[in-house]
Order: sequence, then structure tokens, then C-alpha cells
Amino acid sequence: AASRPAVFRRPALTGISTTGPVRDALLRRNPFLMSRPRRWLAASLIVMVVAGSGILVRGLNYGIEFTGGRLIEYSTATQVDPERARDALADAGFPRAVVQSSGEGDLTVRTEELTDTEAATVTKTVAGLGGETEKVRDELIGPSLGEELRRNALIALGLALGAQLLYLAARFRLLFGTAAVSALAHDVVILVGVFAWLGKPIDGVFLA
Repeated sequence: AASRPAVFRRPALTGISTTGPVRDALLRRNPFLMSRPRRWLAASLIVMVVAGSGILVRGLNYGIEFTGGRLIEYSTATQVDPERARDALADAGFPRAVVQSSGEGDLTVRTEELTDTEAATVTKTVAGLGGETEKVRDELIGPSLGEELRRNALIALGLALGAQLLYLAARFRLLFGTAAVSALAHDVVILVGVFAWLGKPIDGVFLA
């Protein structure tokens, strides 16, 4: 696009006529971020310790996919916004319910294990938003499936880190590959620790 005559004659349109204010400021200051490596390493270590303590002290709030529960799919007369349904179910006593759209206007609700009375309450809540409601699917998600998902998630993470280490070691040097993979693992620990401190659910969306 930059080679087109109309654009080429007006370089200011694309920003290629100047280096830009950010780059100019960096060139003037010429910062050397690694001038104090021990300070950055200490800050990184502190953040990792705080994140790791969150995992150990508060633990992880595993979602329905990991702990097992119940999945109910509804077909409603009028389409229901998942956010509205989520709020209504939270008010009805199901704050951990995961609500998603599915199919053509259907609604999927994933919760912890429910009694028949609680399942009827969920159905009544959804019907209050969408009018006439039909239960299309009602399945139990066993804890064994959750354990398998947890194991597969750890295996996938290990394979991804190992593959990156091998590629970077072959393409550059083993030291660079180890540093890059260590930085990635460092980021994963911090992210999981933040979720632990905030009590956010670890579910399929988190893994994606």
C-alpha cells in the first residue's frame, strides 16, 4: 500500500516520513534497561514469590470442566442474552454458573452438581428470561473428565515449552532457548498466581 502513487507522494499519511515521537524520545534518552540486572531480577523474583504464594495459600478456583458438574442446554422462545442469564442465575443462588450461547439461539448452562430442585430453579430462571423453555440436553460432567482435562493441560504446557526449547536451541543457542522458555514459564506462574489471588475460575477459556 505504501508504494501506491497517492500514498508515496504523501508519506505523512503512513507515518514513514518521520521516525515518530516515541522513537525520537528513546533516541534522545538512550535508555539501557539492563544497566541494573540485579534490580530487575529481584523485582521479577518478588512478583513470582507473591504469585506462587497465591497458588499455595488460596489455591486455584477450578471451573466446572475440572471439578465436574452438570450441563443443561435450553431452547427458549425468545433469545436470551448470556450475560443477563448469568446475572439472573447468580441472583438465584448460582454465582458460579457458566452461561454460553449454543446453536441457533439456544442457551447452555454449566454448574456444579445440582439436585432436582436446584435444576428446576435453573430452568425456572431461564424461562423467566426467555419465555417458553424446552430442555434440549441434560448431562453430568464427571470428575474423571475434569482430572483428564487437567492432566492434558499440563501435558500440553510441557510439550509446548519443550518444543520451543528445542527449536530455539537449534536455531540460536541452548542458553537463549533456556532463557526464553524460563521467561515464558515465569509469565505462566504469574498469570496463574493472579487468578489465584483474585479467585477467578480456571476453566476452558483460561486454557485457550
